[in-house]
Amino acid sequence: MIQAACGIASTKVLDPTFLTNYESILTPPKLEKSYLLVYNHKELGDFQKRTIQEIAKVKNLKIVSIGDAWDIADKNFVSVNPAEWVGYFKYASYVFTNTFHGTIFSLLFKKNFTVFVGEGKRNKVFDLLTPLDLKSRIIMDSTVDYEIDNSEIDYASVYRKLTPQIEDSKAFLAKAFNNICLPV
Repeated sequence: MIQAACGIASTKVLDPTFLTNYESILTPPKLEKSYLLVYNHKELGDFQKRTIQEIAKVKNLKIVSIGDAWDIADKNFVSVNPAEWVGYFKYASYVFTNTFHGTIFSLLFKKNFTVFVGEGKRNKVFDLLTPLDLKSRIIMDSTVDYEIDNSEIDYASVYRKLTPQIEDSKAFLAKAFNNICLPV
């Protein structure tokens, strides 16, 4: 569409969240046991709750929620600062989310995860996970029972695909910013 309208080729870049390292800013959570992280922005349906509880039981994990309080969580942390938020993702053993950025941080910290997507985020999440061969991690309809893929993700394979996208995005943005002429 950009080519047709403007006569220039468009370049796809990743979300800027991928373009930095978070290790130096994160705060490790003060939790004594391995946990399954829930980061969800809308009501959890019965299937979602059941699935989270089943995965936590199978993997012997406590359920920890950030951002919202859920009755299935062993611990709820409604108000966390950005460094704590990043830390919860870094140290989680498994992640359930319905957010695009929750999915990104699961990838950045190489976590096994499941993402529940609604209509609003469907295209973004599919666009991100399909080229990484991670569509099996997406649950589209919270009213239908799905077989959850809770296997270990082969992050060596994922990063063979993701790393060039990150490098290309950084290179494109660096070139674009260097070409901006600012008035003197």
